[in-house]
Formats: sequence, C-alpha cells, structure tokens
Amino acid sequence: MMESNKFDLVGFIPLLRERIYSNNQYARQFIISWILVLESVPDINLLDYLPEILDGLFQILGDNGKEIRKMCEVVPGEFLKEIKKNPSGVKFAEMANILVIHCQTAVLKQLGIRIQKNEVGPLPDTMHTQRKSPNRSQA
Repeated sequence: MMESNKFDLVGFIPLLRERIYSNNQYARQFIISWILVLESVPDINLLDYLPEILDGLFQILGDNGKEIRKMCEVVPGEFLKEIKKNPSGVKFAEMANILVIHCQTAVLKQLGIRIQKNEVGPLPDTMHTQRKSPNRSQA
C-alpha cells in the first residue's frame, strides 16, 4: 500500500463548507481549529476557498457562545493578513454579496438593540439614505 503525504484540500473543502453551518458548539470549535491550522500551512492557499466558507464564518461570529465567537474572531484577521500580502489572488466579486448581506444584518441587529433599549435616535449613516423628491407645485 502506498502512503501519501499530501492533504486533499479540494476534497476537504466541500466537507468544511457543509459542516461550517453546524449549530453544535463543539463542531464549530473543531471547524474553526481546522481553518486556523490550514491557514497556517505555507503551502496551502485557503484564500482560494474563502468565498465558500465566508458566510459560515459570519454565522459562527454571530454565535451566542462567547468562547466560540472569541475563537472565530481570530480567523478574519488571519485572512486579512493574507489578503494584504496578495490582493490580486482574492475573489472579491464572489465575496461581495456575502459581505453586504452580513453588514446589513449587523446594522439591523444594532438598530433592534437600540429599539429594545428605547435609544432610537438618528440611524447610522449606512442605513440613513434620504431621497430628495422634486418640489411639486401646489395647485
């Protein structure tokens, strides 16, 4: 029998993409650990697969468990370091919609908290868009 020292990243990513949506805290810890380990291996470019796992990472960042969130907060920083090193290799177009959706969700969540606390004031600039309507003459 022949042994291989190569890790099958292409075969692993679909499993990671599927399991990243688990609600089980231990599974989430395991998934984040795998992502951090893979990101730390110099011969593996996980940025190629970031669009496939980004939504799941944001889901984990929204976890109620403080430990899970704290553990996951490291991951975007690691990816950002890699993006700064090689921005031309990043699939920004594939991630844009995911980023927009999660940014909107974060702003709406913040607004909901403010409403619950009766602290509603001016909306954040990201949500506050005013449309100027043409002046209509009064007849």
